[in-house]
Amino acid sequence: MADPAKADPKNNTVGSFLTSLALNGGLLVLQTLIFVALKDKLSRVYQPRTYLPPADLRAEPVRGIFSWFPQTITTKSNTIINVNGLDAYMSVRFFEMMMKIFAVFMLVTWPILLPINAAGEWQRRWCRRVAV
Repeated sequence: MADPAKADPKNNTVGSFLTSLALNGGLLVLQTLIFVALKDKLSRVYQPRTYLPPADLRAEPVRGIFSWFPQTITTKSNTIINVNGLDAYMSVRFFEMMMKIFAVFMLVTWPILLPINAAGEWQRRWCRRVAV
C-alpha cells in the first residue's frame, strides 16, 4: 500500500482523474449488472408485489433488462405513498431533498473554490491548477 506521507500533490493530473473515473464507472456498471441479473431470480426480494397480493391487486412485472430505470425515475411521490407506505415515501423525499440541497451547495461553492484553488498555482499547467 502506498505511503500517504510520500504522496506528492503536484502529481495530480488528468491521467489520475481518468483512472478514478474509469474505476468508479466500472464499479457502477458491475453493480448495475449484478442487480439486473438478480432482479428476476430473486423476485421475492425485488418484485414482491407481482405475486404476493391477490390476483386483482398485483402489479405487472417490469419486462426488459433496463426498463425498470425509467419507471423508477418517473414514479410520482403520491404513487409511492399509496403503494408502499409512509416509510418508503419519507425515504424517497429525504433523498430528493438531499440531492437538491447538495446541488445548490455545489453551484454556490464551485465557482468560488475552483478559482481560489487555481489562483495560488500559476506556475503549474492548467490541469494541475484545477486539480483538487
